[in-house]
Amino acid sequence: MNDLSALLRILLRVYLIWLAGCLLIWAFLPDTKPFMAGLILGSSISLINAQLLNVKIIQLTRLVLENQARRFSLGYLSRASLVLIAVMAALKLEQFEVLATAIGIFFTPVASFFIGFISNINHKSNR
Repeated sequence: MNDLSALLRILLRVYLIWLAGCLLIWAFLPDTKPFMAGLILGSSISLINAQLLNVKIIQLTRLVLENQARRFSLGYLSRASLVLIAVMAALKLEQFEVLATAIGIFFTPVASFFIGFISNINHKSNR
């Protein structure tokens, strides 16, 4: 899968299924509310970071194709700040569990790995 936009569309679908599952668990198991809230917070920030990185990669591609020589940043500081804000909110508010928030932050890389792996298997079987 070479198209980043296609990967993000699939990732959004997986995220919505993940979100629905987390909300169902939250609704039917009240004891898990802080954990599920942390997972939702972390995975939401993870998806937002993936979208921000996608925008930056598109901007970098345009700069390279137009042969413009100027400084460019992939926005690491803004993405790291979002993660820091999410963890600080989880630390400050008792509605969120910090460990679950930290686990949720890794949603996008893990989901992207499995999406790419499944896509690679499907691509090889179609040959």
